[in-house]
Amino acid sequence: MMRRIEKKIILTFLAISSLSIKVYASNCEKAAQLIGSGRGVDQLNSDCIEYVKKQTPPARVIEDLVTKKKIMSHKNMILIEKENGQNDLIAGKSTGLSEVVAITKGFSTDEIIVLDIQGKVMTFNIGHVGNIGPIRVFNYPGFAGAKQIFADKKNQEIIVFNHLQKKAYFFSVFANSKNKKAKKFSVVSRVVKGVSQSKLNIQDGSVTFYDDVGSIIK
Repeated sequence: MMRRIEKKIILTFLAISSLSIKVYASNCEKAAQLIGSGRGVDQLNSDCIEYVKKQTPPARVIEDLVTKKKIMSHKNMILIEKENGQNDLIAGKSTGLSEVVAITKGFSTDEIIVLDIQGKVMTFNIGHVGNIGPIRVFNYPGFAGAKQIFADKKNQEIIVFNHLQKKAYFFSVFANSKNKKAKKFSVVSRVVKGVSQSKLNIQDGSVTFYDDVGSIIK
């Protein structure tokens, strides 16, 4: 009987703790959405900053050795930790961020590229922070559900890998849905099908794709 009671107490405590974390996370996300709106603060409090640092998985963290910055993409915000320990934040309505699922370094020192859960690919200049909009946006129906993005510097292409569809979508780094004049850049240039896995070559930034049996897809 005592063991059952102890077990119930532990489960209740874990449930309450989990709920508290979710509520706290929600409050931080709400605060981030109000950045630059005039209805909230222009920076998150120290507790939210620490929460973002602890909760952001390694896959959504960039350690930039050139600029000496650590870039963390969490939910609807991008936190930039500088070498001096100070923090900058990209958040607010103008960013268009709802929930970042993937991030990669861009094609210039101050650029990062993020993939949002809505299927939007957005390029931000991290030299500017706060409630800022992306400098380039790219939308495509096939991106829905994708959770990996690569910047192929060798071919000047952005690659979105959709595991659900087993497809990799390639498009020019200059693609921009907001720029109506650049229609030639506003389409996916090619699609590789039957992709099961991907591997990033650290040396030259190229990406290799494999099918279900482990063979390279060319």
